[in-house]
Amino acid sequence: MGRSKSASWSIGTVALCVLLLAGSWFLLIAPGLAAAAQTRTEAEQIAQQNGELQARTVELREQFADIDRYRAELAELQTQIPTDARTIDLLREIDAAAASAEVTITSAGAGDALPVAAPAQVAPTETTAQDAAAPATAEEPAAAPAAVDGFVAVPLNLTVVGPAPNVTRFMADLQTRLERLVLVDTLTGTAQPAAEAAEGRPATAVGDLEVALTGYAYVLLDPSVASAPADEPTARELPEAPGDKNPFAPNTTATPAG
Repeated sequence: MGRSKSASWSIGTVALCVLLLAGSWFLLIAPGLAAAAQTRTEAEQIAQQNGELQARTVELREQFADIDRYRAELAELQTQIPTDARTIDLLREIDAAAASAEVTITSAGAGDALPVAAPAQVAPTETTAQDAAAPATAEEPAAAPAAVDGFVAVPLNLTVVGPAPNVTRFMADLQTRLERLVLVDTLTGTAQPAAEAAEGRPATAVGDLEVALTGYAYVLLDPSVASAPADEPTARELPEAPGDKNPFAPNTTATPAG
């Protein structure tokens, strides 16, 4: 009988220990392990971010070491495509190129700046046999290309006269030797007869050319430079007439006889 009670007591003690261990697992150990795993994951993420930041810092430090070279490249690019039109300077440069090529500019002008649009991106489409056999339908209009913010083109119109080789040289210099970037869009050449100089035109010989061309010079506006708003004119009031007298009525006061 005593042995039976002792066995029951042992079984109860073991069961109680198991319950205590299970309670400790669910209440203390499991949450602690979950928190430790989350902390380990966050630590790994922070370590990865720190590694990326260190790599980026090294890259920026290397780039900053070449800051003078980047500034020189930017200055060169801004010479070709400046931040304002500088039309007068451009026309002077074109005139110097004409003088170097020994041709005469008979007319030159620049128009208002036009926004430059990026070319539209057309996605390739696959045509199946069923699509090829289907009747043709009206195509949807393509979306208009979006203008590049701050990028504008200044239209140029030039007419030059001179010997054909000289005109050819001037055309090449216009697009390759100027400090400004100039793109010739269209040109029309006309052979010239022998003629004397007259009305601003040089003397010509048989085989000389007169070339009328259009082109563009480009400008990339600086977004950091905001133009100051123009002051609005202040409204000025008309003076009031003294009493009931009309200030615009002719003077009827009699002049005394001398």
